[in-house]
Parts: sequence; C-alpha cells; structure tokens
Amino acid sequence: MRRFSKVCLIVFVIPTIIFWLFLVKQISPEPSQVSGLVEVNEPSEIVITISALGDCALGNEFAQRGHTFADVYAEKGAAYFFANVKEVLAADDLTIANLETCLTNEHQKRNKSVEKTPFWIKGEPGYTQILKEASIEVVNIANNHTFDYGQLGFEETLQSLDKADIAYCGYEHEVIKEIKGIKIGFMGFCQFGNREKQLNKEIKEQIKTLKTKVDLMIVSFHWGSELAVKPSPKQYELAKIAVEAGADLVLGHHPHVLQGIGEYQGKTVVFSLGNFCFGANRLPHDRDTIIYQHRFIFKNGKLVKSQNIIIPCSMTTTRGLNDFQPTILSGGEALRVRQKLFERTQMIVWPD
Repeated sequence: MRRFSKVCLIVFVIPTIIFWLFLVKQISPEPSQVSGLVEVNEPSEIVITISALGDCALGNEFAQRGHTFADVYAEKGAAYFFANVKEVLAADDLTIANLETCLTNEHQKRNKSVEKTPFWIKGEPGYTQILKEASIEVVNIANNHTFDYGQLGFEETLQSLDKADIAYCGYEHEVIKEIKGIKIGFMGFCQFGNREKQLNKEIKEQIKTLKTKVDLMIVSFHWGSELAVKPSPKQYELAKIAVEAGADLVLGHHPHVLQGIGEYQGKTVVFSLGNFCFGANRLPHDRDTIIYQHRFIFKNGKLVKSQNIIIPCSMTTTRGLNDFQPTILSGGEALRVRQKLFERTQMIVWPD
C-alpha cells in the first residue's frame, strides 16, 4: 500500500504540546525522542501501520423506510461511503473495522424478545464491495448483530466475505496476515448473548495459543455499555486478560461513542472507537469518531517500540440526516474531538 504523502502528514500535526504528548505516544523499552508524526527509522527497522475503525453497520435496521443506507447505496454506489477517508486507509499497511451487520438475503430474524429495544441490521451480500473500495482488509464479526438473521444469515455473511477476499476474526475464526515479513494475528470476542459468552480462561488460552504463531497480536472486543463514556469493570477485566495473554493492542467496540485510550503493562487499550459508518442510525446524536492508527516498529524481528496517531473524524458530513459518509475533521472541530478523547482518557482508572 502507499505511504502517507507529506500533505497528509501536515494536516494532522497536533497544535498543542499537551495533545502531542497524549495523541502521539511513544511506547518503547528504551527512552527515545519523537520529532514528528513519522520518525526517521534505522534502515534495519520495519514499520507497520495498522488503522482501526469503529462500528460499521453497512445496512438498514429492518423497519426503516425512506433515506436508508440501501437507498444511498443504490444512488451513489459502493465507493461513496468511504470516499473521504480512503486515502488514509489505502496508505496504511492494513485496516481493521468492526462489521456490525449481517450481509445476507435471509429474511427470518432472530428472536430478540428478551431485549428491551431490539434492532435487526442487515445489508446485501454485495456490500462487501464497500469494504473493498475502502481498503478494509480485516473485519471483526464478534458482535451482538452478527446473528440478527440467524445461523443462515451468519453463514451467508461469511461466504460473502470469503468471496470478496476479506478476512474476518471472531467466533473461533482467527486471522494471520504477514506484512513485510512480520506475522500479525487478529482475534475477536463479544461480551454479550448466549452464544457470545466466553469464559475468561478460554479467552486467555486462545490468545496465548495464537500468539505462539505470530509476531504481533491484535485483539478486538465487543464490550461495555451503550453510550457509556467510561469503561465498565468488565472492560478492564477483559483488557487485562488479553494483555497478560499476549495482546499487543486491544480494540474496543459497542458503546457507540468514543471512550478513552489507556495503557496496561506497556500495551495500548482503545476502550471504544465509537461508530464510524453506521447505516442503522439516520439521525445520530453523537457524530464524533476517529481513525485510530498504531505504528509498530520492529528490529531484528522483535517489536521494539510503537506510536499511536489519532485522526479526528465525523461519521457524516452533514449536521442533519446521516449521509453515511465519514469524513476527516480539521481545525477547531478536530481539536474539539481530540479534547473530548483526552478528557475521556483522563477518566480511565485501572482497578487493582
């Protein structure tokens, strides 16, 4: 994939020292200085940039009528939805997103009578082309909407992803990608529902097993409480288990809003990435989101340091109806989102 252009780097220079220290963080066994968004690395170093996106619901809630995701797809086509962020995603080494949608023609909905406000979300199998156009290579499928249309809907979703050559992790599916000679493992887990419940011991063992096969381990969790700006006790618990088992980066989804970015035993935990391209909500109250990037730096096959980069975004270009087109923010709006994320990071308190 292409490297960032100089123009792209200039856009995201952080305007204040406090945000610089927070948003571009150097995690290294040895002290080093950060002189810019991209260090001048030694020739023997390998730099791998991973981009992570929040909840992507590429479809409609079943009862929606008028200005639906499907309507916009029919009018605009697959390339429309991520057009404003594709340059960034295509310039990294790999992008992972949480796919909170069934991609199926199945009509039989799963029984959700025990839920207070049930939602069923699905898109067409061909919507995998949206992911391809966006340069998204891996999706997490471990979430509370993957089985909205039962086992048949789930299986057709996986078949659609396979046909599009998009890898998926979650529900016993794991991914190993080799980039620049570095093997990267991806796993996904979900906190909710009968099928999704995982014993902590099982999660730990699965992560430890895959870690023996890879050089870098990234774990996604669908967890926490919807609209909560602070992590729940369970989020802290699962994050600790993942890191102690070998995760180098933990990515969180489900709250639908941004939560803070923490650090545990030298590893980064992004508690919630919020929504990104969310077709099931036509009038979102909170439009703030981010592209989270993590740069892993290897030397002689070993991870020696890493950096994170925050790219503030809005999940829509409009202030009214959601146009389902995430866009990069700049100026005061970008600073406001950084400030929000900084404040929510200050809320993180790791339990003993």
